[in-house]
Amino acid sequence: MSFANHYLSKQTFVNLNLSETASPDLKYCIVIPCYNEDKLPVTLDSLWKCRRPASGVEAVIVVNSSESDNRAVIRQNLNTINEFKKWQSLHSDPDFRFHLLHIQNLPAKHAGAGLARKTGMDAAIHRFNALNRPDGIIISFDADCTCDDNYLTEIESAFLENNKADCAILYFEHRVSGDEFPPEIYAGIVQYELHLRYHIESLRFIKYPFAFHTLGSCFAVKANAYIRQGGMNRRKAGEDFYFLQKMFTSGHITEINHTKVYPSPRPSLRVPFGTGPVIHKMCSSKHFLMKTYNPNSYLDLGRFLRIIPQLYGAGQSKWRSLITEMPDSVREFLLCMSAEAKLDEVNRNTGNSKAFVKRFFNWFNGLMLVKYLNYSHAKHYAKIPVEEAAFILLKERKAGAEYRNGALELLKIYRKLQQRQNDTIPL
Repeated sequence: MSFANHYLSKQTFVNLNLSETASPDLKYCIVIPCYNEDKLPVTLDSLWKCRRPASGVEAVIVVNSSESDNRAVIRQNLNTINEFKKWQSLHSDPDFRFHLLHIQNLPAKHAGAGLARKTGMDAAIHRFNALNRPDGIIISFDADCTCDDNYLTEIESAFLENNKADCAILYFEHRVSGDEFPPEIYAGIVQYELHLRYHIESLRFIKYPFAFHTLGSCFAVKANAYIRQGGMNRRKAGEDFYFLQKMFTSGHITEINHTKVYPSPRPSLRVPFGTGPVIHKMCSSKHFLMKTYNPNSYLDLGRFLRIIPQLYGAGQSKWRSLITEMPDSVREFLLCMSAEAKLDEVNRNTGNSKAFVKRFFNWFNGLMLVKYLNYSHAKHYAKIPVEEAAFILLKERKAGAEYRNGALELLKIYRKLQQRQNDTIPL
């Protein structure tokens, strides 16, 4: 019996079986959702130029549309399919195959990035299951991305060197200059990427255990770990965030920082939130200045994180004594979230401090973290310009920001900080 039979028996939404039999040495499957894209060959060229790993590679492009899409979207998808066929006819390598799934008329209720990514990932599981290869690697990419030529070999090395790793987060950089987009888009993406990196560095500064980026184009996951989490979800947007939160709390995570993924900085309204909508909003306002979470909200949370080991075995009186010493933003949020009852439940179901901390953070995961940040800014703090916040954090860290020299220079500092990271988090 192959490892994924039970999982696949429950995935009946679309036909996941590609017509061509998988190569016996298939180990890596790149999944690329594709909706209303006009430059897919650029992405495919970038992957094609990659140095080959020792095992076989496939890419599955999921061209998708919903029952409610207009004719322009359908026409562009058909153009994309024709472009793919032309490209495929000129690029042949038995060790690196490209496939296309064309999924049409998806129910409007479910159609979106999540379902498209899930469709491709489940197709990858189908391929690995035919080979009974639970250690196969599913690589999540996007149709508007490019990458360095060592992209595949670095993924190969990461999982070979960290054989316990279930999931890898890949380093990324948006293009911040060029002639493809007008200057305001590049200016906008500098602020947005700075916001992303500032958030992660703030979490690392306060020692939050799941301080990883959650971009759908920048992660890879083992097939058996993917199944353990119940597969990708069908959310219209944010599917990457929710899936990776489950991986962070229950798997072994590693980072791949010696290659780069280059997501597009383009504005877009195809999803309700994320890079595209943020850049669209910024470019729609001539004076839009991106604001981000106040550094004090992170510092407040950091005080709470430091006492979590002390909560193991803590009764009601100790909990209430400790919580009264916390900043107002944290104390009020925990009361709103009925944290005392959760603490009691976690203590009743764990036998040592290490197990307690792990189970506690299964509750205080990335979603709870976002709830806290939003609560603290609704009740206690105001968001501030991202450049100001990033500068304050670097001063706190004494990380090389002795003077302010603009958002782009700050972004370069943050990039260097994060590219030097290479953490593996075993849980």
